Amino acid sequence: MSSFFQKLKQIESFLTHVADTISPDYPAAAGKETAQHRTTTSVSTTFPSVGSLPATSSIHVNSNGTNAAVSSLFEPKKGDVDDVNKTSTPIIAPADTILSSMPPLAPPFPPNCKSRLEYKTYYEKSLQNYRREIMTNILPSIPLYLRNDFLMSLKQDLNAQVQLRQAQNDLAQKQQCQEDTFAAEKHVEEAKCLNQHSEAELVLAGTSLLSFIHSHLQDKEDTKLDTTNGESFCPQQLQWKITLMRCCILTNATPHQLATYSVSSKRNADHVYNLLCDPNLMKEILISDGPKYFRYTSMLQIYHSILASSSLSSVTSIHDNDEKKNNNNFTTIKTNDIFHRLALAIALEHAAPIEIFDTQITIDPIKRYHHYEMAYLNGELDESFSTLSTWELRMVVNNDASDNEIQWCRDMIRNYRPDHILHQNDQWRYCNIVRSDVVYKAPAWIGNGCPRSYQQLISGGGKCGPRAWMGRFACKSFGIPTWGVRQPDHAAMSHWTKSGEWVICLGGPNWMKSYWEDRNGVDFELETRARTFCGIGRHSGYNEEKDAYNYGEYEKNVFWLQCIVEIHQEVQIGSQNGNYLQRPVDERLWSELVLLQKKILARYVTEKNVQRDGMSLHCNTKRNLANIIQERADIEENCSFRDDGTIIIPASLCRNLRQNGQNVIQTKCFLPEGGNQIHVRGNACLEYTVNVPTTSLYTLRARIVTVHARQNTLQVKVRDGSLPFFASGNGMNYELEIPYTKGYWEMTRPITVELCQGINTVFFRSSENGSMTIKDFTLESI
Repeated sequence: MSSFFQKLKQIESFLTHVADTISPDYPAAAGKETAQHRTTTSVSTTFPSVGSLPATSSIHVNSNGTNAAVSSLFEPKKGDVDDVNKTSTPIIAPADTILSSMPPLAPPFPPNCKSRLEYKTYYEKSLQNYRREIMTNILPSIPLYLRNDFLMSLKQDLNAQVQLRQAQNDLAQKQQCQEDTFAAEKHVEEAKCLNQHSEAELVLAGTSLLSFIHSHLQDKEDTKLDTTNGESFCPQQLQWKITLMRCCILTNATPHQLATYSVSSKRNADHVYNLLCDPNLMKEILISDGPKYFRYTSMLQIYHSILASSSLSSVTSIHDNDEKKNNNNFTTIKTNDIFHRLALAIALEHAAPIEIFDTQITIDPIKRYHHYEMAYLNGELDESFSTLSTWELRMVVNNDASDNEIQWCRDMIRNYRPDHILHQNDQWRYCNIVRSDVVYKAPAWIGNGCPRSYQQLISGGGKCGPRAWMGRFACKSFGIPTWGVRQPDHAAMSHWTKSGEWVICLGGPNWMKSYWEDRNGVDFELETRARTFCGIGRHSGYNEEKDAYNYGEYEKNVFWLQCIVEIHQEVQIGSQNGNYLQRPVDERLWSELVLLQKKILARYVTEKNVQRDGMSLHCNTKRNLANIIQERADIEENCSFRDDGTIIIPASLCRNLRQNGQNVIQTKCFLPEGGNQIHVRGNACLEYTVNVPTTSLYTLRARIVTVHARQNTLQVKVRDGSLPFFASGNGMNYELEIPYTKGYWEMTRPITVELCQGINTVFFRSSENGSMTIKDFTLESI
């Protein structure tokens, strides 16, 4: 046993210097900060928190010799075999592990099954074989001391968290009762110190275990597994990954579900077969969290229907016959570009039907795909849309509005408030329409059996819930992923930004107090950061040359562990209700390892290493929103005098624009003629001058956009510029009725005004509650 303790000491020494040999993607300078002995028992405030993990916590393994070093630490020497065998045990032990021999993997294509029972038996046998292969040849046999060390550290960390929460609650109660808080504050500081210590202990123990597991799996890359039964299209060193993914899919999809789907038609059976034979598709599905509620058969139906309906999202099956491949008219379509990722995201998310807001009408996933495909090709979406992963796209396409209403939202914001599209702050781009126009009040729905809609919402206002709905709706309409946020007595939203960071809007920026459905905010934000990190000097996103989406360190260090979690069907850690805490820690070992690995990756996320590839690959970059409006804004605007006597006055020529402050905003215009437009809100006065050749009557109209049903009139006053400003009788008053245009450009009803020969001054005054966007005024001679 002496060699056993020598090995432990060797591990400790290695971990303190691992920053010098670990992947260069991680900073090495911080490695000395945690050179603490594993047997330390005293409470110390020098231990780092999970939010600032040391460089030695990294388990990323590169090809610089680290793998061999880590592996050699855990491989027993000849004299240690007996000792290690006594202290080693497999992580899982399914019922079928008692089988001493491992039969060859079942072929992926089922035999001539004619009944659901035959299909079910086949899938069950395949699942059993994959599980046996995983237990026998893939999962590592972890030394018992590593396993127990991690589980003990995990229990201590959980207890420390409970003590900290109790101390904080006691302090809050004493503060509320205005009692002496000195002892309670001291108790909180001690609990924080203990929590930091336990966190550091957990990180160190978990790092040792993760290093061992990743080293073992990395060795599989060089292991030549026996592949038979026509699977030569897969690289042999990837067979263990394929086995993991197949087992994961069969476990979640269940043999019963797959059998029911396969027996209905030969085509459906082929769908399952092609899925299990396509490593790229399996990985993309699993790394994107799989179909909603594990509805694999619904996902396959939607996915293949989209592929059949769109040439852009189509992929070449690896089992297409030679005639099709040799056809000169046949083109191999990219399998991981934005169109395919979009199709897969819709199939995964709409596997569970989504109903249109406040109706029982199910959204057609095929039409939803074509809507976003066409919007992308027309340059109507955010320029970063093409860089999104399938997982992120799922949080775009789950928009609960109809396709027509999504189109309306984009048109409305382009017409009414284009400045929200060009907002320099990523946090408020698009969703700033909530702060500017959704009044915080009790919502005014139409009622009378008419379903609620987002068009009614922006018109009638609402409190925190409806405002959060509108914010998510606006971002999703332009292709920005969003995640709902609920906080104590409040509703908010969060969304993705170009920096890779997710930000909370319309609520407090506190992920600890946030949750959505059954997931807490801390776990979601941690997931987003872990998925973002791809290593310093490397970009995530779609690589057109390799036709692959780079998931960076997340795929290497988290994804394969997550597959093992799915195979074990462990309770998801991070759920809001906390049911997973009721399970013993040894029954959620892999889930805890995944959580720790995410924390390690999330620490290294910075703006420098979250850049995305794949921007605007398939559409002309000049067609994105920013470039379109940028080109059209350079047009010089002047009053236009036509041969028929019509005069057009651009609204941006307002003489007293600055005097109105924030009540009048000049913005660029998306209309084909370009130029500028003004947005008027509240009490504002607009002044224009116009020179007419003769005294005459004119009809006056304005081209405007409004989004609120209740509109006040626009007060109009015309003065003769040749007379003194305060001369008696100088000026006539009129009223211009403002219609409810629902976000589209419309002309107001004409009114008749009299203009005197020469220069005339025309004033337009809006009411306190008015809000409209004006492009120009038109005067036509009668």
